Amino acid sequence: MTNLWQKMDLSGETPQAVGDAGALPGNLLGLDRATLADLSALAGSGGEANVGYWPVTEIRPATGVGKRLASTFIRTVDADAKSVAVTYQIEPLALADRKAAMRAATRSRYAQEADGGTTATLAPGVTVAVATTTAPVTRLTRALEYMTAESLSSMKVVTTAGVPVDLTPAVAGAMLAAVDAHVASCEETQNLLVAAIQAAANHAALDLIDIEAGSIDDVGGWP
Repeated sequence: MTNLWQKMDLSGETPQAVGDAGALPGNLLGLDRATLADLSALAGSGGEANVGYWPVTEIRPATGVGKRLASTFIRTVDADAKSVAVTYQIEPLALADRKAAMRAATRSRYAQEADGGTTATLAPGVTVAVATTTAPVTRLTRALEYMTAESLSSMKVVTTAGVPVDLTPAVAGAMLAAVDAHVASCEETQNLLVAAIQAAANHAALDLIDIEAGSIDDVGGWP
């Protein structure tokens, strides 16, 4: 059973909340929900005519970056279910604190995107997935350096998926070029977001910045 209850005035056509929600009065502990919903039947023996106690559900929405739950809330009364929902509102942090939180979130999102992989087009209609994290890129770079130093036309390698393939200098070069382009694009998006955060003069300007999408006023995005 819930620990939070709302006292309700049932005297009118529409039930009205009375005061703030809280714990049940001690003399009502042990009563079932149906009885608590309308204490009129107990008037004179611990109950009150036209008064009930309805269970309260607290709703705490996700705040997003640079925001927090406020102490203010919206109360919604469900007369059919004889229950009350309290939805807390969201407010921004102080402007400087919100900017700091958004810059940190942008750095984290950049790392996620930069390391999230890309694709390389090896020939018309031939596209391969390319890992962009440090270890596989280092392996690919060393393989290309080795083939170049030894004048090899190809070498046997095993992909990150565990598939053996013949790697050529041209393919390795195209894959590394795709990695470089992907990371550069991610860097560009990060720089644009951070610059917009820094330049924002108020919360309305920050509201236009979507770190998850990598866009500003619905323009742009992560690659």
